[in-house]
Amino acid sequence: MNRFIHILLILFGYFIGLSAQSEEIYYRLSEPTVVRPLTLYRGQLQFNTLLHHQTGNSLYDREGSKLPFNESARNYLANNFHFELGYGIMDFLDLTASIALYNEIETLPTYYILNMETGGEYNTLYHTKGLDNLDLLIRIRQPFLPTGLDFALSGGFSFPIFSQDPQQPEHTIHLYDPTDPGGSFTLNYLYRPRPDYNTIFYTAGGEVKYRDEKYSLYLGGSWQAPVREEATTIWNHRLYGDQFLYRTETAQRMPAGTLQLEAMTAIQFYPWFACIGSFRHHSESGGWSEETGSRISLPGVALGSISPGFEIQVTTHIRFLQFFDIPLYGKENYAVFSIRSGLSINVVPLKGFYY
Repeated sequence: MNRFIHILLILFGYFIGLSAQSEEIYYRLSEPTVVRPLTLYRGQLQFNTLLHHQTGNSLYDREGSKLPFNESARNYLANNFHFELGYGIMDFLDLTASIALYNEIETLPTYYILNMETGGEYNTLYHTKGLDNLDLLIRIRQPFLPTGLDFALSGGFSFPIFSQDPQQPEHTIHLYDPTDPGGSFTLNYLYRPRPDYNTIFYTAGGEVKYRDEKYSLYLGGSWQAPVREEATTIWNHRLYGDQFLYRTETAQRMPAGTLQLEAMTAIQFYPWFACIGSFRHHSESGGWSEETGSRISLPGVALGSISPGFEIQVTTHIRFLQFFDIPLYGKENYAVFSIRSGLSINVVPLKGFYY
């Protein structure tokens, strides 16, 4: 009898332990936005996917003035997919790997050359398509500050795992009278660059977050710069009749360094719903290119925007995020309006090992 009672007590304690583990995992995976720490919990596996739709037909010039479409005559459209996989090694240490699939189109102004008998129409389009470089980032969060204050440092590298050399252009010419090679025509230039560079980048950043039960404040920033210059391919073309012939050259280029800043606040209206507002700044500086035969400094680029949005805890394991980016200022860049729609899937695959 005593042995039977002893076995019952052991089983009872075992199931109580399982229940406690389940409750702890449930809390950690469904923690409200405002109190969530800057790093993943130990054993937490997170998969994030984001669709970033962007459009712009106004352009910021070198002085920061905004040129409307009737002055710039340029268009930009992008549908990019971002993928990120993160794992919590400890409660204060995680590792993430991310990559993006780019699909961007930029059209330049159409211009015409006319004379008394013939005329030519010139159209230029850039189509950027493909995977960018693989980003590996490690973050470490301090465990000693007061509960309401969180601070983390991050660092990592970005590696080219695919060639980022531009693909061969696909230029075409249409003769209005095929029997008259010297007659009127429409010339379409289609360039196909890649989304990233053939060199390694390093990244360093920091984040701080004030956490409360109803709201949070966040400040973060990062700097990414190339380790060394890269060699890139240049496609030269020549038109013979109605056929294009191509020849490649190699030129050296040093990509610009990139600064990212973000300030964000969130209000938790319900445990499963939070409204979020943020300010984001992106700028590029430094860098040079020898594609013209001489070393030329790259122009500085900047874009600042505000981003209202929200996050919904759909299930214990799934979160849905939505943001709308509205441009405020810029330099040598499009005034890009964008919509970011994301899903975050969170699981603990090794429950028995960690909890």
